[in-house]
Amino acid sequence: MEDAEATKAKVEKMQLGAVKDVRSVASLMQTLEPVLEKINHYRSQPTAQQTGVGNIEDHPEYHLLTQSNSLSTMIDGEVALVHKFIRDHYSTRFPELERLVTTPLEYAKVVAIIGNGPMDAENIKALQTSTDNPLGVGLKAVLDGPSLMIVTVEATTSKGREMAPEELQRVRQACEMMIALHRAKQTLTEYVQSRMNIFAPNLTVLIGSLTAAQLLNAAGGLTGLSKTPACNIPSWGSKKRQAGLATNIGIRQQGYLYNSDIIRGIPSDLKKQAMRIVAAKLVLAARVDRIHSSPDGSTGEQLKSACLERLEKLTEPPPNKGQRALPVPDDKPARKRGGRRARKAKEALAMTELRKAQNRMAFGKEEKEVGYGTGEGT
Repeated sequence: MEDAEATKAKVEKMQLGAVKDVRSVASLMQTLEPVLEKINHYRSQPTAQQTGVGNIEDHPEYHLLTQSNSLSTMIDGEVALVHKFIRDHYSTRFPELERLVTTPLEYAKVVAIIGNGPMDAENIKALQTSTDNPLGVGLKAVLDGPSLMIVTVEATTSKGREMAPEELQRVRQACEMMIALHRAKQTLTEYVQSRMNIFAPNLTVLIGSLTAAQLLNAAGGLTGLSKTPACNIPSWGSKKRQAGLATNIGIRQQGYLYNSDIIRGIPSDLKKQAMRIVAAKLVLAARVDRIHSSPDGSTGEQLKSACLERLEKLTEPPPNKGQRALPVPDDKPARKRGGRRARKAKEALAMTELRKAQNRMAFGKEEKEVGYGTGEGT
């Protein structure tokens, strides 16, 4: 699975200014249209008809579910491609806009609203509330207050030139595709999350619908996930690290399970152990879902409560053992070393008889002070 950041960097290097049609570089929408039609068809059917007996992977909607999940992950790369196409073509009209509005969807909407119209202060102010555009909304409905003010100021001082009608039509077509891709991703995400409660209720209860769908897509289905060793699951979806970069980052396996709701709230030093606990339980939940033994998700609730209980024990502080009493003080004098060598060392530093006589004081007699600055000779 290609890294999203690497895909975005690759798209940024492309020069799409000479491309005449956005559909020649972004063709995912053609694949999405029949999938969206199938989703609308299954959504119109009652839920009771879709839960049958037998292998759940033989159900036609199950294949649509896995396909929808894989397509939803591909839409982000397609959005970056269409965003680059719009920027390269619209930069002749308003080159400063891509620096002011960085979100792809908001950028496409602003381009569709401004179009090729005059960029004086009165016209931009009228566009803030005007609905006379392909979207039928004003700039105030797309941008927040500070962004709207900056765009208004920059538009009046922009150095862009007017676009040809054919060029404007290409840009508007790309903006429509951007909005359609965003709407398609919302539809796919909502569909996957709603149907995961039917096809994998226990797995969904344990780790959430989004993570469950990602793991099912990576494993190829419930059968593949139920046969997977629990120790392999934390590495699924983790980014490949380039050689030469630092590896002291704490947790190496930061994949789908690492970003799930149940792991996100765990402290970083315990996440590795927490992922090991949850991975073992989710494999059990996948096996339960595969044989339809708990369609109401009760087994998933039990597994989740067991996980949370163990995770709480991991995060709770160790029991307080109370203050320990200090040891009884030992005030005995330290034992001195004896022997011939010790006696010789003491004798070498002992006071001599001459020094003792010099220090001796006569009783009742005042002594003269001897030394520099105190005697008579100084």
